[in-house]
Amino acid sequence: MDFNSDSINTDVLKSILSALPYMVFLFDKEGRIIFFNQKVVDCLDGDMEEFIGKKWDDLDFSQTTTKINKQIIKVLQTHRTQSGTITLSLKKGLKSFNYVFNIIKVDKGSSIGVLAVLMDSNQLKNISSDENLNEVRLKAMIRLYEMSDCSLGEITDYALEQLVEITGSKLGYLSFLNETEDLLTMYSWSKEAMKKCEINDKPIYYPVHETGLWGEAIRQRKPIIINDFKAPNKLKKGYPKGHVHLKRHMNVPIFDGDKIVVLAGVGNKKEAYIEEDITQIRILMNFLWSIIKRKNSEKALRNSLNEKEVMLNEIHHRVKNNLQVISSLLALQADFMESNEAKNVLLEARGRVKSMAMTHDKFYHADDLSKINFSQYLRELVDDILISSLQDSKLINLQIELDYSLLNLEIALPLGLIVNEILTNSLKHAFVESEEKIISIYLNKNYDEFELILKDNGVGFPKDIDYRNTDTMGMQLVMSLIMQIGAQIELNINQGTEFIIKFKNEV
Repeated sequence: MDFNSDSINTDVLKSILSALPYMVFLFDKEGRIIFFNQKVVDCLDGDMEEFIGKKWDDLDFSQTTTKINKQIIKVLQTHRTQSGTITLSLKKGLKSFNYVFNIIKVDKGSSIGVLAVLMDSNQLKNISSDENLNEVRLKAMIRLYEMSDCSLGEITDYALEQLVEITGSKLGYLSFLNETEDLLTMYSWSKEAMKKCEINDKPIYYPVHETGLWGEAIRQRKPIIINDFKAPNKLKKGYPKGHVHLKRHMNVPIFDGDKIVVLAGVGNKKEAYIEEDITQIRILMNFLWSIIKRKNSEKALRNSLNEKEVMLNEIHHRVKNNLQVISSLLALQADFMESNEAKNVLLEARGRVKSMAMTHDKFYHADDLSKINFSQYLRELVDDILISSLQDSKLINLQIELDYSLLNLEIALPLGLIVNEILTNSLKHAFVESEEKIISIYLNKNYDEFELILKDNGVGFPKDIDYRNTDTMGMQLVMSLIMQIGAQIELNINQGTEFIIKFKNEV
């Protein structure tokens, strides 16, 4: 995964940036700035858009540009955190900042860039507990981003443990709400809760209408704080024997639009729960939900693609089988025809059907259902045409040179029919018995442009016939297919017959 401007436009990374009270820069593997948060815009002078794509030492707001650039390079090379102080020229004058540069990784450990966080040195001298919590939350969010490829269970378990730590709680839980908001599915219990809970068969599903006080956050659609769980409350329904003893409890509903999707709960904090705890839970849980939504979208997309692949395979398989049946019926019917002309017509039709069947067979067995190895297909098609011809194919001197090419079905199928018509026509009309029979086929590729040459050394195409406007079904079919794929065709009759077809791999 490359850390580029596209990847940082995801909701996941935007959530990280928007949650930070510090100036943040993101650098790619080359040390170029690829993103910065709103705090940077608020603090620094200049046209911020000009920062994108530049390295630190290309800018003039820092008095220690060379040093900082070396630190960034060091992080990229060693994957070790670098920290120190830097003086920046802000809108309000010079100010000292503490900086921390960290490598950003994906789950499998490959680096994708550098995260630079700059914190006001004066503020850090009087750092509050809230700011410490912000740092813990930031580390948790970065780790959750790195865990994007992990299982849902691993991600939610980690997020819950961080939630317990951030709020200073002793236990916690995470549950998901269904579409109709009437059934909670308990997904994660914190480690401490699992240790202290003596209920062996813990329920997984909880109908909301059966829940007691802890379900009020759903029913009232707002956070609920209970700082004295012993106090009488008519909404309590008690908890089963062996349940963790609660002193304090708070849970917060997490919304996706107007729907509640997650219920996050914590308990037994030493001090009373406050509004700041709600804020911390909301920020981290909204970030977690953005990761879960992305995972669900990716899973749905994979499932959809798998279903379509199965369907396409089935379609190709059935089409190929049906074409083979038609080919066999035409051959069988030809055997019963007394007229050679009628027999030849049926055999020509069979050749066209076989050409289409071979194309579908190639697609059916291909790893990529959208493209066919046209070079390989063309070789097999030519061999089949020669073997199926009424002549002794061993007497044909075949010269074939084909550049490797992958073509779309919409291009490959018409081209196969074109080759079938022109080659069959050469075998029927081009040669006299005494001549050396040479057929040459070339396929040249130049980026997305192709040139297909079909040539024989026979008597040549009749000069008095306009190949673009003939009465023969074969050439009419060729010209129709040429127009269908947007190709160009030329005829050269100086030495035998040479058709030159130029086309692109697009429809």
